[in-house]
Amino acid sequence: MTTRVLRQPGVTLQPAAVLAVLGLGMLAVCAAFAAVGLEQATALLLGMLFLIPAVLNLPIAVVLWVPFSFLPPLGFVGAAPTAGAVVILLAWLPSLRAHGAPTRALLTLHRRRIALAFVLLIWVTLSVSWASHPDNGLADLWQWWLAGVAFLVAVTTIATPGHARLFVLALVAGAVISAVVGLLGESLSTSADALSLAAEDRRRLGSLLDDPNYVAAGLVVGLVLATGLLRPRRPIANALLVICTGVLTVAVAATESRGALVAVGVAIVAALLFYSGRRAQVVVLLATLGAVAAMWFSVNPNAWERVSEFDSSGSGRTALWTVAWRITEDQPVTGAGLDNFVEEAPKYTREPGQLEVVANIAEKPHVAHNVYLQFLAETGFVGAILFVSLLLACARAAWLAGRLFDEKQDRDMAALARGCLVAIIAFAAASFFLSDGNDVRFWLMLALGPIMHGIAVRTPTPPVLAG
Repeated sequence: MTTRVLRQPGVTLQPAAVLAVLGLGMLAVCAAFAAVGLEQATALLLGMLFLIPAVLNLPIAVVLWVPFSFLPPLGFVGAAPTAGAVVILLAWLPSLRAHGAPTRALLTLHRRRIALAFVLLIWVTLSVSWASHPDNGLADLWQWWLAGVAFLVAVTTIATPGHARLFVLALVAGAVISAVVGLLGESLSTSADALSLAAEDRRRLGSLLDDPNYVAAGLVVGLVLATGLLRPRRPIANALLVICTGVLTVAVAATESRGALVAVGVAIVAALLFYSGRRAQVVVLLATLGAVAAMWFSVNPNAWERVSEFDSSGSGRTALWTVAWRITEDQPVTGAGLDNFVEEAPKYTREPGQLEVVANIAEKPHVAHNVYLQFLAETGFVGAILFVSLLLACARAAWLAGRLFDEKQDRDMAALARGCLVAIIAFAAASFFLSDGNDVRFWLMLALGPIMHGIAVRTPTPPVLAG
């Protein structure tokens, strides 16, 4: 009797080996229950659940992991996303040694973008060495590398149109889940800090989940990608996606995030600019979503008053931006070092030039609330240029993918590629008000460009029919 072999690109595993590893993992979980407690053991168990899809079908494992990137450590979920990422990485590594595996081909195709990403990560890591408080950067350095690994694995694993749609759908699902958790946050959260934040933010949607502005950025991206997934002759799927866009529209409004409102405006302009052939569909959809948002604001006038008020001096954001630029002028090449903005900022409030609000700098130190200025202040022009170069390279990849799909007469994938481009632009716009350089969601957004470009390059050109 022959033993059937379970396969994924570049990896060959016997079922007995899979069961043995899974069994050992379960034993480790049982030991963890006794040694470290219920929450840590549950997180380990959830991470181990990624083992089976990771060894059987790595792209599906990546897709299943994506929604977790929209959730911070919440209750029993804990560190499960990190544990799952480690499992997926260990399953991905063997594909590098397999001759003819898609992973190696995609590494070659995307080598420049991947090189940019890892040069950026190396520079961010080196910046800890010249920081006045290196412990700050060392504590969060793992988040940067987790985001970079997620980018690498995604661009070298998601290689077919079907997997790309599932990947985008997973991003939409993550946004919808975060919206639902935001609405039900009080019953799900066990964090005293989250409850305190909710009280300060007047129960804005997302206050119990995370900073509402960070939550809103993910919701906007989910909204954009949901529209990119719409396809002709798919009435049921389209109806579900329209429902998701309606939920996400209300959720974005409920966060009361001005940055999200700006991101939505940028996304609208980008969609009208890049969605050639579907502008009428975009206008109709925007009108519908605008009506949904207007209805929500009509019954929540206080929320509209907050969203429509753009006096940034009241929140101290302008002062933070001014100080970030002062740090950049003082240390233009290297910056102050990773996660050292909050340590260095108070020193720059005494320079010439009036700052109207300094409480968020001197009394309760905050980040710069602008990812580009945060890079400038902490990693200098070197880090900022690397980051912006990576962002532009990934956006350009999505744009090129749309053109290639047009040439190859694949209109659905062309529309999806342009949806990914608009999503990248929207998240980049939202990040003008956020310090989210190590946000895994941002790096997954960036991965969309190379993913779509890789699929477009590998899609065969249809034969030309003789006249």
